[in-house]
Amino acid sequence: MRLRLVLLTAAVAAVAAFPTIPLAAKVLYNPDLFQGDIKGVAGQEAGRERAAKLGTEFLWPWGEVPYVLGRSITTDQSSVIQAGMKDFHAKTCLRFVPRTTESNYIEIVSDDISTSCWSNVGMIRGKQLVSLYSDGCIYTGTAIHELMHTVGFFHEHNRNDRDDYVTIHSENVDPDVGMSNFDKDENWQYVGEDYNYASIMHYDMYAFSKEWGLKTIVPKDPNVVLVGPFKKDSMEESDARQINTLYAAECARRQ
Repeated sequence: MRLRLVLLTAAVAAVAAFPTIPLAAKVLYNPDLFQGDIKGVAGQEAGRERAAKLGTEFLWPWGEVPYVLGRSITTDQSSVIQAGMKDFHAKTCLRFVPRTTESNYIEIVSDDISTSCWSNVGMIRGKQLVSLYSDGCIYTGTAIHELMHTVGFFHEHNRNDRDDYVTIHSENVDPDVGMSNFDKDENWQYVGEDYNYASIMHYDMYAFSKEWGLKTIVPKDPNVVLVGPFKKDSMEESDARQINTLYAAECARRQ
């Protein structure tokens, strides 16, 4: 009897040590998508995506992104999405504008397409979807994160210089997901900005972990605690400066 009690106590302790992954994180870590939440990359073959600098033809003309909200988007969800767009409007030259007749535009959807958060990187032409599933993706930070993919950006922790700032613990990565989600960029898309742990494009320290609680991304600065996009309310100034630099020529055409 005492042995059974000890074993039960050990089992409970193990569960406490490795809690269940929060849904707001799980919906960003899709094993079938590039880097967890990238549906595709403009100008690249589906299934063979790589993080690389986009050609100017895949940027949104005039720095304007026409959008529509899918029929599954509720009033409350729309308010969260609008808050994310307002962050772009306050800090960058980009504008999200309601679609009229534009042939290239995004449709933001919720429950009618997917059960996760994802976007394409850059403008892929025609209608392109942005998925913000109602159960886990409706956070201002997550909306900003996915929209930054839409306008052409990849993840901060996949930068070429990330090994100077973080250590990737491959032994803790879920083998069903694989290390490809931590592949470094082939080219620079970071237009003059230093690595930023707090970037809206940075994942948390347990990203793609085989057990929530086992760290996969550990900052080399011991004072830093990495958190996911869903725990942030706005983009960093460095995120905004990257957008403004990348889109300077396009936004200038709008003047």
